[in-house]
Amino acid sequence: MTARAVLSLIIRPLRWLVPRTLFGQISLIIVLGIAGSQLFSVMLSLREYQRGGSEFFASIQGERITSFTVLFESLRPQDREPIASALSRMPFLIDVSADKTEVRPLASPMDTEMEALQADLARRVGGQHEVLIGAAVESVTNDMIRKSDRSRVRREPGEGFRMNGGPGARPPPSSGSEMSPPSPSWLSPVLKPRPADFDANTRRVMKAEGATTPLIQVRLTDGTWLRFQSLMPTRVFSLSPLLMFNWALLLVAALVVSVIAAQLVIRPLKRLSNAADTLARDLNAPPLDDKGPSEVRAAAAAFNRMHERLATYLNSRTRMLMAMSHDMKTPLTRLRLRSELLDEGEISGRIKSDLAEMESLVMSTLEYMRGSENREPLVQVEARALVSAICHDHPDWADKVTVEEGAVIVIKARPALLRRALNNLIDNAVRYGERAEVSVSTANSELTIRIRDHGQGVPPQHLEEVFKPFFRVEDSRNRATGGTGLGLAIAKEIVEAQGGRIALANLADGLEVKVILPMAQVG
Repeated sequence: MTARAVLSLIIRPLRWLVPRTLFGQISLIIVLGIAGSQLFSVMLSLREYQRGGSEFFASIQGERITSFTVLFESLRPQDREPIASALSRMPFLIDVSADKTEVRPLASPMDTEMEALQADLARRVGGQHEVLIGAAVESVTNDMIRKSDRSRVRREPGEGFRMNGGPGARPPPSSGSEMSPPSPSWLSPVLKPRPADFDANTRRVMKAEGATTPLIQVRLTDGTWLRFQSLMPTRVFSLSPLLMFNWALLLVAALVVSVIAAQLVIRPLKRLSNAADTLARDLNAPPLDDKGPSEVRAAAAAFNRMHERLATYLNSRTRMLMAMSHDMKTPLTRLRLRSELLDEGEISGRIKSDLAEMESLVMSTLEYMRGSENREPLVQVEARALVSAICHDHPDWADKVTVEEGAVIVIKARPALLRRALNNLIDNAVRYGERAEVSVSTANSELTIRIRDHGQGVPPQHLEEVFKPFFRVEDSRNRATGGTGLGLAIAKEIVEAQGGRIALANLADGLEVKVILPMAQVG
């Protein structure tokens, strides 16, 4: 199986996620592009932030551990434990131990960072202090957290520092050259109040990941070990809610921008589509506005040139055929007059029949050509009254056509052309179905005129072909029984020119013709 086939198998189930409209596809591409670039940018920023944070962490930790090492070297051994407990706060824990704590190697890439920190500390504190860094066991981390919680320092007005581990416990006073406990002003940055949830969250993270955080041990000159443990920057700094909110805000902004951009692209295409649809109904439609970007103006200009050439070609062809048909009426009239001078007989009858057929064909052609013209203006028409007038104007249909009564329905249409189309349809129903029922109704902003006859219907394979010019379902060459084959073609041209459509359907006892017109006609 090739790579293309594998990729096709993976993508095929996901095709339903791709929008089918151009607007949706453009919006999706823009949103995914902006979201992907923002996600990549955030990842790069976090990586650089973590790298910079690690370097800053190593530098700050080196300075703090060096300062605390110098401080604890100057303290008496009995003072070191309470001072360490006082200074131990999340996320930087300090502890004093008589023995070295066994540690495990750190995982990569933290081991490389800690090797650099260990070398920096060894340089800072001098060769007389041994520095060890490794991953602490869980019991050591929990013990350091427990001591920090039990011996938290509080500042109270008028007093020094009290240890929660014992009532009224204070660091012992200084004597001689021994270093006294730090003053409140020196400790104020360390003991600055923080939100309650900060300590709780940090404590939870340290307990959960204590085995992966580095434990730094510095041996003092008297053999006592100082232990430091702190969360790495990658553990303290993560995807904050504010960062996620900013990213979500960028996505919303990208969505808004993509919708606006897609609308700007789709709008000219919709105008072009509407203009092409109007051109299919009316060759005399106004030209398309050539406004917008240069590409849109070029497309509009090309469409208008095509419109003009097409209209010129079709109009010239129509005028030529109409002129030919009209000119044929003169010789046909002369032939008919001469046929009247012939003696009555079989030959005379055949000649008259052929002339009548030719005249019918010429008149039908002229009518078909006139039906394709949309020069008649749109006016308000009462549809039911128009259908009733058509039926009443034909005395031969008096007992063959019934019109269903109902409410008044007004639409905008071209009444003369619509009358010609309905006249052809009802005439076909009466000719081939003996009688017809006509009804008018409205639904979904559309007018529907149903013409139902009781004939043999139309073979299913010919339901679309009957609308082609000169096509006849009746196989004989007799125009009296099969007609000229232009009646339905003329009706279809007229109805579609007014924005409607015609549909045929065979019923159990005949044929139903539906003429569907929009209530709001397009001019």
